[in-house]
Amino acid sequence: MLIPAILVAILATFSQWWFFAPVTRCMTYPLTTGLLVGIFMGDPMLGMLAGANIQLVYLGWINAGGVIPWLRVFMVLL
Repeated sequence: MLIPAILVAILATFSQWWFFAPVTRCMTYPLTTGLLVGIFMGDPMLGMLAGANIQLVYLGWINAGGVIPWLRVFMVLL
């Protein structure tokens, strides 16, 4: 159990370093990270399921297309 924990720690470190940003940009998405953590832990399907659940929340949280949340609130008030 120590080896998978070390691999997950290395994955988390490499995915957050600014130096590796062009290479590891896809590691900031929960679906990709969930798959890699699942592979490291020995159960890739469970990692994909956890990553997919977090990805749904992530997609609802980010501002895609330049929509600012306060702008939506302001339009409702009008």
